[in-house]
Amino acid sequence: ACDAVVTLTWNDNLEPDLVGYNVYRSTTSTGPYAQLNVATVPTSMFDDMTVSNGVTYYYVVTAVNASAQESANSVEVSATPQSGNMGGGDVGPPWINEFHYDNAGGDTGERFEIAGPAGTDLSGWSVVGYNGSNQLAYQTVALAGVLADQSGGFGTRSFAFSGMQNGSPDGLALIDGFGAVVEFLSYEGTMIASGGAANGLTSTDMGVSETTST
Repeated sequence: ACDAVVTLTWNDNLEPDLVGYNVYRSTTSTGPYAQLNVATVPTSMFDDMTVSNGVTYYYVVTAVNASAQESANSVEVSATPQSGNMGGGDVGPPWINEFHYDNAGGDTGERFEIAGPAGTDLSGWSVVGYNGSNQLAYQTVALAGVLADQSGGFGTRSFAFSGMQNGSPDGLALIDGFGAVVEFLSYEGTMIASGGAANGLTSTDMGVSETTST
């Protein structure tokens, strides 16, 4: 969410008779929702420019096929547009800012930090751990909370991730409330995810590592 704009993205529906999507909004969690689009949305992105800064909005999306049949609602996501969250352009979605996965001796305090624009609601988002030995997802951590304005219109939140794999390589995927991959990072090498939201994606190697002496 940026200054008077909420940008929604979601995973494509792969049904062969897909026509497009409907986007619904409410100012109350779980609705009732009102449809925003007049014509069916043809792509998996929608800009809501009828919002007011400081108000939290709740969204769901449905898929529509050639017979005008509509799917069930997606998972609800929320956003709170804020004034000043744009500095010459969209500041973009949150990101994985840092993480800790390896200790000297037994691993303790494993966690990651999410950073992003102040006011970003992380409800419905998640981080998925991918194991480089088999490329599969091994754990999902649900995110929650709203990023506070800690400095310059940005904030962070830290989340525990017990059992985070020790690398060579392993990865973390940041998933938004519509199930779309926002970021797929790895450490101690690159990998290609198999299954889950990041299926088939190649990770971006952070280029850093922790050792057992960390």
